[in-house]
Amino acid sequence: MRSLGATSGIDGNDKEILAAAASVFWIGALTKLLFPTLYSDVQALFGGYVQSVGHSIPYLDFGVEYPPLIGMLIWTAGFFTWVDPKQPALGYGLFQASVIFPFAVAIAYYSLRIAAHIGVSKTRVGLIVVASATFFYFTYFNWDAPTVALMLGAIYYFLKRRPRIAYVMLSLGASIKIYPLVLLPLFWLYSDAGWKPTAKRLTLIRYFIYPLLLINAPFAILAPTNFARMLSVNFVTGANFWIEDSWLIYPNILVFQRDYYATRLTSYLIIGGLGLLSLYRFRDRRDDRTFVRISLMLVIAGIFGFTGVPPQFMLMAIPLLALVDAVDPYLARFVDLVNVLIIVMWFTYDTGPFGVVTAVSSLRQWILLAVYVLLLQRDRARTADLSGLLQWLRTPIRGE
Repeated sequence: MRSLGATSGIDGNDKEILAAAASVFWIGALTKLLFPTLYSDVQALFGGYVQSVGHSIPYLDFGVEYPPLIGMLIWTAGFFTWVDPKQPALGYGLFQASVIFPFAVAIAYYSLRIAAHIGVSKTRVGLIVVASATFFYFTYFNWDAPTVALMLGAIYYFLKRRPRIAYVMLSLGASIKIYPLVLLPLFWLYSDAGWKPTAKRLTLIRYFIYPLLLINAPFAILAPTNFARMLSVNFVTGANFWIEDSWLIYPNILVFQRDYYATRLTSYLIIGGLGLLSLYRFRDRRDDRTFVRISLMLVIAGIFGFTGVPPQFMLMAIPLLALVDAVDPYLARFVDLVNVLIIVMWFTYDTGPFGVVTAVSSLRQWILLAVYVLLLQRDRARTADLSGLLQWLRTPIRGE
């Protein structure tokens, strides 16, 4: 791959952005800890995964929908209820926030490092990533911040020609939340020439597989039923067959007559089709900017095709929207605001299949698909902007 930018150390501007990221995280976290009416999955699961089970061990004693690392983090946080016995969830939450905090800052750090490497404005990163409503609300909401930080670190080290570290970080990210798997085909492709398996590719893929096995194998052996149930929820059945914040709810009801398995198959076909299309479209280009562009397109493919797309998932896309400077910053900001509008309306408006919340979340995904199509079509700078989006909606899709 060819680098189009110059790398540099952390400068004063970077430190200001990182300090802002730290401040924004703690403001967002503390507001949820001190004002429980501001919803957070981390806090909400305290009742179900700590209190109601008598602080039992996840997987070994009861099933969890999240991968083992998150289950063990929840269990460990349950030891800190002594911080405020009258409000045991506070100590639990403070421990969780302390663990998530460095990863939230790492999202900004790796975004800045990638920006320096490929020649993208660091100010753009600060304004789109750190100053986003999504970063403020969702870095302490679920466990997406650690996953996204590791995913961005994997991208950075791959660009720096350190693929072993990159594969390990991608594996760790996928061990926390499964969706970084969408980037694995890109890493595979860029690891060597051509498309076929090579000795180099097979050697490097081990650095992804081994950490995944090391982390998950003990739980699969000791609690095979609960581990299999977690895999089933994430890859087959979904959470109680509910399609959350995904436009796929419409074909599920109108086309497949609530046949979730047909919808899930459609989901995989969409993700696979859009992913392969982006890889094939830029098959003859191996520069670093194209690598980041394809990363964004694969992430969009995942978000557009997932059957469950709660708003915290956008933490995965926001940094890449900043790093692909062909995306107009106003369009990135618009997607960010639409995304946070979902949680703002969640407890007030109808969340049913044909309610306003589902409509807004579907709008977010279709806007991202428009960004994907615009990036697929053209290479010139600033192609994915609001005017380009409107033109795409008015006219048939054309090639270059």
